[in-house]
Amino acid sequence: MVSTATDYINFLIYCKKKRSFCKVYHRLKENKLKGYINQREYVKSLRNIYNAVIELELDYFDIRHLRL
Repeated sequence: MVSTATDYINFLIYCKKKRSFCKVYHRLKENKLKGYINQREYVKSLRNIYNAVIELELDYFDIRHLRL
């Protein structure tokens, strides 16, 4: 998967973005448990994170042409 320097840099960028989504998810979950946000906002934010992660995966693995 990582064969050139450009591929390696792209992979590092992908990992950094993926890690940031994980941090956002854990922060969101913590806020929900503490009662700072209600269930509706929690689910809405989860959907936004989910969509952003899917777009990240599509961009990195370059499979947009497989979409219907």
